Amino acid sequence: MSQGAQGDFNTQISVIGSSYVTVTINGQDVIDLEPRAFPQPLPENPTEIDLLKAAYAQIPFVGREDLVRDFLEWCGSAASVSCRTVVGRGGAGKTRFAYELYSRVTNLPDWKAFFLHFWKDSARGVNLWKEVESKNALLIADYASDAPAPLADLLRSLNHPAPKGHRIRVLLLARTANWDQGWLASLRSERTAEDVDRIFHPLGPIDLQPPNPQQRHDIFRKTVEKAAEVQRKPVPALPPPEKFAQPDVAERLSDPLTLMMAALITLESDAYSALSLNRTELAYKVADRLVAGRMTGTVRDHKKLFLHVAAYATLIGGLSQDDALSVLEQESNETHLGEAQDPLPFLQKLQAWLPGEKSKSWLGTIQPDIVGEAFLLGPYLQGGEQAILRAAARSSASTTNTLVRIAQDFSLLPENSRLEPLQWLTKLAERGEADTGLGTLVELANALPQSSVVLRQLNVRIFSALSARFRLLHEAADEALKQDVLPLLALSLNNLANGQSGVGQREAALATAQEAVELRRELAGWNRDAFLPDLATSLDNLAVMRSEVGQREAALATAQEAVGLRRELAGRNRDAFLPHLASSLSNLANRQSRMGQREAALATAQEAVELRRELAGRNRDAFLPHLAGSLNNLANRQSEMGQREAALATAQEAVELRRELAGRNRDAFLPDLAMSLNNLANIQGEVGQREAALATAQEAVELRRELAVRNRDAFLPNLAMSLNNLAGMQSEVGQREAALATAEEAMELRRGLAARNRDAFLPDLAMSLNNLSNMQSEVGQREAALATAQEGVELLRELVGRNRDAFLPDLASALNNLANRQSAVGQREALATAQEAVEEYRELMKRHRDAFVQNFATSCWTLANILCDVGKPAEGQSTYAQAIREVLPEVNKLPAVYVGFAVTLLRNYLEKAKAAGLEPDAALLTEAMQTLEPYLQKEQE
Repeated sequence: MSQGAQGDFNTQISVIGSSYVTVTINGQDVIDLEPRAFPQPLPENPTEIDLLKAAYAQIPFVGREDLVRDFLEWCGSAASVSCRTVVGRGGAGKTRFAYELYSRVTNLPDWKAFFLHFWKDSARGVNLWKEVESKNALLIADYASDAPAPLADLLRSLNHPAPKGHRIRVLLLARTANWDQGWLASLRSERTAEDVDRIFHPLGPIDLQPPNPQQRHDIFRKTVEKAAEVQRKPVPALPPPEKFAQPDVAERLSDPLTLMMAALITLESDAYSALSLNRTELAYKVADRLVAGRMTGTVRDHKKLFLHVAAYATLIGGLSQDDALSVLEQESNETHLGEAQDPLPFLQKLQAWLPGEKSKSWLGTIQPDIVGEAFLLGPYLQGGEQAILRAAARSSASTTNTLVRIAQDFSLLPENSRLEPLQWLTKLAERGEADTGLGTLVELANALPQSSVVLRQLNVRIFSALSARFRLLHEAADEALKQDVLPLLALSLNNLANGQSGVGQREAALATAQEAVELRRELAGWNRDAFLPDLATSLDNLAVMRSEVGQREAALATAQEAVGLRRELAGRNRDAFLPHLASSLSNLANRQSRMGQREAALATAQEAVELRRELAGRNRDAFLPHLAGSLNNLANRQSEMGQREAALATAQEAVELRRELAGRNRDAFLPDLAMSLNNLANIQGEVGQREAALATAQEAVELRRELAVRNRDAFLPNLAMSLNNLAGMQSEVGQREAALATAEEAMELRRGLAARNRDAFLPDLAMSLNNLSNMQSEVGQREAALATAQEGVELLRELVGRNRDAFLPDLASALNNLANRQSAVGQREALATAQEAVEEYRELMKRHRDAFVQNFATSCWTLANILCDVGKPAEGQSTYAQAIREVLPEVNKLPAVYVGFAVTLLRNYLEKAKAAGLEPDAALLTEAMQTLEPYLQKEQE
């Protein structure tokens, strides 16, 4: 049955046949709510590849029963609307899990379940409460990252009051998801205070856990048995369950699909050979032997054309019958692979292999995804780049999303990575730059994950082109249109600034962020209520960019302005804008800390924690991750104030919260847990808990190794950071050889990262070289330590040449380290190097005394020792005295930080004076004792 109506934009038309719903606006299909038979019946003549497809459910659902029960409880909870995100790489079993939940929900009384399919890039005007007739409904959006704009519209429509007693649950499936950036973050709308994250329970994505060894064995065995049945072959001898507990097998075959592909290849070779292959190697073999090899037997002539069209359909995400006929004609001409005499029967043979699985597609794609991706990287897609461009011209969004998935699976590998997907995406970017329209660039911007190191440069290129295009539109527009274009230009500049910062283009990022702020000031001038939230966001962003280039005062002022605006917004609507105020306060605390305003930074960080405790008290699931982040920040501020016991307690609370979050959703919160462990290790070291600090740092490294195995490209920088930290902890407990090996690994990782993106990772490499030099010195490798320290200084001189304000503190520290290394091998240059370090810190202290006075005193200490060693004890004593005079005024400000430091300085001063037969400065001693004695007496009491 169908219904129709005439009307303006706001008119909605539902076409309902059975329980299938198509929502149209202005006569155009917007979304489908599609019920599906599950399991779907197998084709008449099934092949082995059909066993891999989730919809057929030929392999029993193994494991994850607890998760299904948890999701059923979620469906039955009291909330009228709730969303969840499930993430996992291709083959992790997201779709199979969704089907299992779907089948259980459809058997519940008063429940229906649908798969969502979007036909347009907007779903404005759709009201799901009106479209879903059942009392309760589960809506599943597979490939949710492919359609963030209509998905955001749809979720915001759930803000309409729910009919009494009705519930909607929305399950989003994607490979990756992050509330800080990318498609999931784009669902938020701070300007309208319609933050859809409030309806996510839990807030963070849920990552499917890999099966355990017994489950891996069961999946493998059952797939082999079923494949043998399909092929009418005997079941071969299989490895025992213990084989699947071996670490190498567990790492290679960590997801269900990989195990199932290994099972299919077992019947082509043997089990042990199949189990020795990794995920991508198995995908290539399945694509070659079980897809291409079987397909070529379907047709007598034009076999290459047959396989090419299969690859093209997979690339473009499926085709209608009319489109398939058009593609066949076009590709026959373009590839010179011959012309099918009877096009429709030719395509019908292909369609028997690739039945359309998504609504309204006739010719489907090679499934599962990773097999189709491997097929596209094989010799079957003719003409490479040109075929890609033709497919993108026909359907840009779906082609782009396919290429991004191929890049995620095949271009980000530690070994044998494929560059073609990156080259193809670059070609699309070039086409987008050349086009007069915005479609291709916008689609690329939406599709590319922001966290990928490899894809960051391409992101910058795309947002640069988008910004340039919006700028031209703005310049050519009349006054009425300017108001429509300006917000888009400001948004693209905000994104571009973040991208430029991510690839190390700090000065460019600053200029871009400044322009974004200027535009949003103009917009707020037109309509303060509407655009003030955007202005506050851009100011927060600008504060970070200014800090990165060393503009500390300007960064602080900008962060303070952002907080002022957020306070104004929260004053108008506390519930809507309190989370953003807490975020701005955390940013401000960091800026105050960088300026040496330790008391103010502590007070600001404490306020952020208090606000987030309040928010977590109202909605624990939604705001617990943010509270843990603010506690992490507060612990650092307490440590800076010398409140070490308080800092330890705060850092431990942050770790406990993140353990709780990781216990619920391990993969979503594992990165945050590793970060908090890193922080806790540092603070444990500060309070003298060296063994505990070492254990904590080791756990952080283990977690980041695990993350890097899953996504090397995204998590390698964090692993290098934790290794750098661990080396220091190992050194503290006397594990010097282990510390050296760990520091060497950190340095090598950062060399690799800097080779890929020099601007972004050169500062980290210089830091690791500085650290490695210390470890080499501790094991007596003095010449190696000197060479390493010299390399670190050379890199930092290069960085200072580009941006003095940003990198001068690091250079001064590295020079101090180099002076010690030179002194250790008797190099006369040590004196000049130490003097340079003192002068650099003197310059920094003049600008930011509170932030650098301790560093200046430390460099004076180094210089004084070297002066004494080279036979200039009087100058050495004078330099010691200078350091003490700078430190003493700080003792009364921050006794917990400076008393011990001042006492150590004074003791060294007196020892060196005694050794040289010199009289210490009596006035200085009197001043020192008057300053320090009250604190020392208090400590003794």
